[in-house]
Amino acid sequence: MKSLDEKFGKAQAVYFADYRGLSVKEMGELRAKLREQGVEYQVAKKTLMKLSMKNAKLPDVPEELMQGPVGAAFGYEDVVAPVKLLHEYAKSAESLEILGGLVDGKFVSKAEAKSLALLPSRDELYAKMVGSMKSPISGLHGVLHGVLRSFVGVLKAHGDKQGSN
Repeated sequence: MKSLDEKFGKAQAVYFADYRGLSVKEMGELRAKLREQGVEYQVAKKTLMKLSMKNAKLPDVPEELMQGPVGAAFGYEDVVAPVKLLHEYAKSAESLEILGGLVDGKFVSKAEAKSLALLPSRDELYAKMVGSMKSPISGLHGVLHGVLRSFVGVLKAHGDKQGSN
């Protein structure tokens, strides 16, 4: 119980998923994939989860979300990574269903969670940002190099003309 309280307390994002129909092997694979990215997956009684959320001063999760067997994926650093990993795994294991979650202490619906899963990862966004910052610099380099090349060509032509006289 105390462990679950701590997880809810320090997680930046918690996503809930219905794991009904997953085999023990599939559940192990899911946990391993999540663990690789620093995400913990916990299955606990819903009453314990609700009590832990209350102890962590998080809002009450709607009752329709807590129907059937529910597991929670805890993201401590990246708020998108847990739902992205759950979404990717749900493509191969159709019995896994994302139900919604809590992001920075606010409830997100199933649809909002799925839209978060489709966002590019932090690394992809960094790469796009660096690429967009590099592009103008590369263009400036090309222009300056062209001007310099033209200037050298003019000097060479002038030197050739002087040498022939």
